[in-house]
Amino acid sequence: MTFQNEVLKSGAVVKFEFEAAKRSLICELMEREETNYALAIAVHPSKVPEIRAAFPNIEEATFRH
Repeated sequence: MTFQNEVLKSGAVVKFEFEAAKRSLICELMEREETNYALAIAVHPSKVPEIRAAFPNIEEATFRH
């Protein structure tokens, strides 16, 4: 049984684990259009320097709702 399934089955969510997960990598989407690949990630602002260090040629965009 996966961790996610255990959480769903038990109904118990540990708040600090949930908050930590929200602050880490949220979403990774990959799409293919002919020969172009796009990878989009959303991260907590505190992780931006780490992402920049790992991917020096990354393009950054700020999204606010």
